[in-house]
Amino acid sequence: MNDEPKREKPGGGSLLPGVSSPDDMHMFRQAVGMGAVLLLLALLSTVNYLLFHSIVEIFTIVISFSIFILIWNGRKYIDNAFFLVVGVGLLCAGGIDILHTLAYMGMGVFSFGGADLPTQLWIAARYLQAFSLLLAPLAIGRKVRFPPLLAVFGVATAALLAAIYTGVFPHCFIEGIGLTPFKIYSEYAICAILVASAVLLYRQRVHFDPDVLSLLLFANAFFVAAELSFTAYVSVYGFANMLGHLLRVVAVYLWYLAFLDIGQKRPFDLLWREMKQNEERLAESEGKYRNLFESMFEGFAYCRMIYDNEGRPADWDYLEVNPAFYRLTGLKDVVGRPVSEAIPGTRRETPELLKIYGRVASTGRPETFDIYFTPLQTWLHIAVSSPEKGYFIAIFEDITEKKRSEARLTYLSAIIEHSNDAIIGKSLEGLITSWNAGAEKIYGYTAEEAIGRHISFIAPPGHMEGSVRMIERIRAGVDVVHWDALRRTRDGRLIEVALTSSPIRDPLGDLIGVSTIARDVTEQKAAQDALRRSEERFRSYIEHAPEGIFLADEEGNYLMVNKAACGITGYTREELLGKKIKDLVSPDDLHIAFEHFRQVREEGEATGETRFVTKGGEVRYWLIKAVRIDDQRLLGFASDITDRKLMEAEIRSLNTVLEQKVEERTKALEDANVSLEEEIVQREETEKKLRSALDEKILLLREIHHRVKNNLQIIISLSNLQLRQIQDPVMRQVLAETQNRVRAMALVHEKLYKSESLSDIDLVDYIRFLTTQLFAYYETGSRRVVLKTDIEKITLPINTAIPLGLIINELVSNALKHAFPPGTKGVISISARRDGDTISLDVGDTGVGFPADVDWRNPGSLGLRLVTSLVKQLDGTIELDRSTGTRFSMVLKVKE
Repeated sequence: MNDEPKREKPGGGSLLPGVSSPDDMHMFRQAVGMGAVLLLLALLSTVNYLLFHSIVEIFTIVISFSIFILIWNGRKYIDNAFFLVVGVGLLCAGGIDILHTLAYMGMGVFSFGGADLPTQLWIAARYLQAFSLLLAPLAIGRKVRFPPLLAVFGVATAALLAAIYTGVFPHCFIEGIGLTPFKIYSEYAICAILVASAVLLYRQRVHFDPDVLSLLLFANAFFVAAELSFTAYVSVYGFANMLGHLLRVVAVYLWYLAFLDIGQKRPFDLLWREMKQNEERLAESEGKYRNLFESMFEGFAYCRMIYDNEGRPADWDYLEVNPAFYRLTGLKDVVGRPVSEAIPGTRRETPELLKIYGRVASTGRPETFDIYFTPLQTWLHIAVSSPEKGYFIAIFEDITEKKRSEARLTYLSAIIEHSNDAIIGKSLEGLITSWNAGAEKIYGYTAEEAIGRHISFIAPPGHMEGSVRMIERIRAGVDVVHWDALRRTRDGRLIEVALTSSPIRDPLGDLIGVSTIARDVTEQKAAQDALRRSEERFRSYIEHAPEGIFLADEEGNYLMVNKAACGITGYTREELLGKKIKDLVSPDDLHIAFEHFRQVREEGEATGETRFVTKGGEVRYWLIKAVRIDDQRLLGFASDITDRKLMEAEIRSLNTVLEQKVEERTKALEDANVSLEEEIVQREETEKKLRSALDEKILLLREIHHRVKNNLQIIISLSNLQLRQIQDPVMRQVLAETQNRVRAMALVHEKLYKSESLSDIDLVDYIRFLTTQLFAYYETGSRRVVLKTDIEKITLPINTAIPLGLIINELVSNALKHAFPPGTKGVISISARRDGDTISLDVGDTGVGFPADVDWRNPGSLGLRLVTSLVKQLDGTIELDRSTGTRFSMVLKVKE
């Protein structure tokens, strides 16, 4: 049970039915406000769901981090490990929530994962949060150290993130289908964990303020409702998803009330509740004892024991007392009166005293003991003896102050002993007199090993000067000396320690020693050095960055510029630092610069193009991006885009020429076949749309490759029509081979318009597609003739790719036609290597071989003549190897 008295709420009327007090009115206003916020968020989700999601997640992250910061700052004094576990769990879950927010569809931060990535991050964060809430009640009453706890959660967080980004973590969302079974079952599992955590929390309710407990339980309920809602959506922008986020906002707001609102207004009701109760009891006890502490004395009483009818001690009479007795008790005229009348409640409140007095009066054996005498509310050291049977003498002294001093000494000793800092006492000669557990932890030596030794045993050679100077300053009267030193631990490590030394004096005020508190700052020093090196690297990056970087105040005065900024303006650093931004802006673009300043002040950043005038008077175009650092400064990045502007103008001019060529080619193709009129009309409409949309040369080039491929395909189609009308086998064969050549050229253009590069083609893909078509055309099964390729990852410009493709087309076609008579098997091999501006190409087969009586350099066939012609066109050489089958080896010039 919770014995804490209930807090009375101030009364008062209300104009609202059911609202009977200011606290109720405050709760009503909070509920109305929360309802309004939820309504606004719901409306926002219908307008901009991405903004809605970001606001909800940022709110959750801020509250989670704020709770962690509150618990972090009070960790040394928190006696309830529940809050330590919850704080660390929220920190780690909030970190994953940041990644979830950035990975959400539409944020554009991550280029992979789609809607699955944020859903995986969400499930990971919820598991982490749920398990922290489950473990937190189990930690109550246990000693939980903060660093190991933080390390465990950190490792768990890193493991979850590694599983997600390496693909080990199960998928949670599939586009067009919705949530995966793993995600749905995980939501149910999380709900079960949250319910279990609520049950455990309720069982530990004695450790929590009732208001805090209620808020935490309600928050758990809303979290469960939110997770159930998240099992129902198919789209990340769906209603169920939105409802789940709104329920989560309510739950997080209840967290805010439980941790941050109560933590600020009534911190002892949240983090240090048990400490508060102990302090209240201690304050009450001190109030009872204060008067007794102010009058410490000894007392004497000679008494006669009174027995009941059964011979048991029942009371005693005071026969004689000394004046100190009255000063101690504040009583008057107790002589001749029983204790039940003189000091009422003695038998009821201190029954053991009656037992001891009765035993001594009966046995005659004296006893000495300490007892807390409740009727007088004081500690007494009592020596009782019996001069004769049935009588006893009690001589007592007030030891309340002694007991209190012992408690304080125990308390201070515990602080010293359990401090993480080393607290060392030593004589003026440097001999160690005390050595706490913190010193054992930092230096590695036990107290038994250290006490009695000279302090120099933990100092490396040559590092005692600081200790000597400290002693001199203490002797000179300095009360506190702060200094740093290098020390050696038991395992030989050198550590840096920050020391604070103060004098130790005897009761007469004479200096007898020095107390030193030492803290290991090795990691702190290393972190400071790393930070300094990082700052130096950052300054170096700024200075040597390829783009101009400048820092300016709110008036536009340059405060800092890098080398690139000087280079693109023509001014020296000193000259720029004496100017304003507007001094460099072209007068025609001043209004643009002022608009950029306004955007930075009001929106935090601005991006745009502006004309600037260099020191030499040249007007150039700059791309400017500026961000606000604080209310007085902005950071700007400037890139000279003048060349790009000139190139854009040239591209627009080329576009005009290319458009004319497209029109001419389109008109020529109109005459090829009347049946193509509909496509030509569609193409003209497409070209008109493209003329208005194409701003850069790359789009038009892509369209040209596409159209050339289509036109070549039209030629193939026309030749197919012609092929159906030709009966002569020779002519049909010639026309079919011509089709293959056209296909080889069309394939180049198809690859180009489908690829990211409009000028280069991937040779591996090109040859694979080309040979696949040839094998299909000649109906050569892969079981009879096998193709083997050994081709480097090479990209070639169109001027080289087309003739190279035609060469491969002719040689592979010849091999498929002539090298393998029916019923034979063999291999066709293609290898290609690029070396600078040349490419080595080998095409061979294991067939019957090239006829010896045929002059391959002056052949009668069109195919080989075309091959030799194309080799010459590429400024190349060609050789024939007849040793095994047929192999043509060529070295060709790459034409850019």
